[in-house]
Amino acid sequence: MISRMLLRALPVFQARFISPLPIALAIAVTIMFMLVGSTRAMAAPDAVQVMLTQQKVVKDKDGKELRIDAANVLPGDVVEYRAVYRNVSKAPVTGLLADLPIPEGLAYVDGSATPVAGLQGTAAKAPAASSYSALPLMRTGSDGKMIRLPLADYRGLRWTVGRLAPGAQFVVRARAKVIAPEPIAPAARKNAPQAPPAGARP
Repeated sequence: MISRMLLRALPVFQARFISPLPIALAIAVTIMFMLVGSTRAMAAPDAVQVMLTQQKVVKDKDGKELRIDAANVLPGDVVEYRAVYRNVSKAPVTGLLADLPIPEGLAYVDGSATPVAGLQGTAAKAPAASSYSALPLMRTGSDGKMIRLPLADYRGLRWTVGRLAPGAQFVVRARAKVIAPEPIAPAARKNAPQAPPAGARP
């Protein structure tokens, strides 16, 4: 089944999504753009264009990494997401944030998100701005000591893009490992993404 990326924008600001290939992995990825404070007036509608690609990461017989079509995935497979944000307007866009939800059924691959600068994460299913923090995500254990959250508990990544000049682009990447044998229905948000289905390999 072909899935679509869901785009959501605050008033005054919109983003256009372009995909050069069918998005065949059944996971709806929400990329949210937020304009902060008085910077909203500086962003024209359709100022930022977004291109999302997703590929399965495999290794050949020599151990070299390859990226192939992600139409069919099984538990244990790793999928890489790449999103390119381009300012197609004639004015700078400022106060820009990009959110990449990680659905249940996927586990974030530690250290795979780039760029590192401006990167935060959350374990909240319906995250608020205050729920994001620097990676690795931590929690207080029963003994009062801070411990790392399991990577399967990560529910989203956020990059602070900041200012995007006219014609400039910003590229983010992250990988997730499939851990669910079957699709998991979204529960937290109306447009919550779904985990990819398990299926036979081609």
